[in-house]
Amino acid sequence: TLRGTTTIEGRDGHFALRVTDIRAVVAHLRAHGLPLLERLQNATPWAQVYLTDPDGNVIELQAERTSGGEGEQ
Repeated sequence: TLRGTTTIEGRDGHFALRVTDIRAVVAHLRAHGLPLLERLQNATPWAQVYLTDPDGNVIELQAERTSGGEGEQ
């Protein structure tokens, strides 16, 4: 990989994509066997999931909790 690792660390430089249903995204990615770092409850307004691309670049997927993306609790 270009980073030299596929270890997922949310503090690494990364880009983020907003999704509408984080639970559906997590289920889809898990069904395909991808390793994920889930931070659905954190200090931000977003539920966050991190994964890496084949080159080891970290990708963040996020959904606003208030929009139902993480589900109202």
